[in-house]
Amino acid sequence: MRLAQRFLIPMFTGAGVLHFLTPEPFDTIVPQTLPGSARCYTVASGVAELGIAAGLAYPPTRTNARICAIALLFAVWPANIKMAWDWQKSARPG
Repeated sequence: MRLAQRFLIPMFTGAGVLHFLTPEPFDTIVPQTLPGSARCYTVASGVAELGIAAGLAYPPTRTNARICAIALLFAVWPANIKMAWDWQKSARPG
């Protein structure tokens, strides 16, 4: 198993599990402009992360899992931008 997989499998597993154990922080970073509930996006991304972790761990599915990982990282990019924007606004003094 490559070093990247040793890092990515636990990362995607941990993030996926956190989406279910503590969904509220993830709900808050879902852009409000997206249709549907924030929780739906939180659950869907958690399921996707767990699926990617499983796919990376199973050799015959690694190539597809890598492609899915790239797609997921691009898909959640707006939430990461929103989180950084919100953090920057809250970190400004007065």
